[in-house]
Amino acid sequence: EFVCGEGEIDLPLSRHPSGASPWQCVNVVDGKPSHTDWRVECLEVFKNVDGQDEVVTRVDLMPVTGRSHQLRVHMAAIGHPI
Repeated sequence: EFVCGEGEIDLPLSRHPSGASPWQCVNVVDGKPSHTDWRVECLEVFKNVDGQDEVVTRVDLMPVTGRSHQLRVHMAAIGHPI
């Protein structure tokens, strides 16, 4: 969970090794440079489908480079999938 602040994600991306998929993955050996800036907008509480309170963090993502699926892959790589 992001609590506050801002930061950046610098992880190189390349096509998935299977080659058959258009998906990207982090590849520190052969990947192309990829940079995303992020900033926490706010924390929100909502009721999930079970009626329980759940806290989520709203994050502004600003891709500096424009790789396919960059935001999705970067967020998953740091443990915050979207």
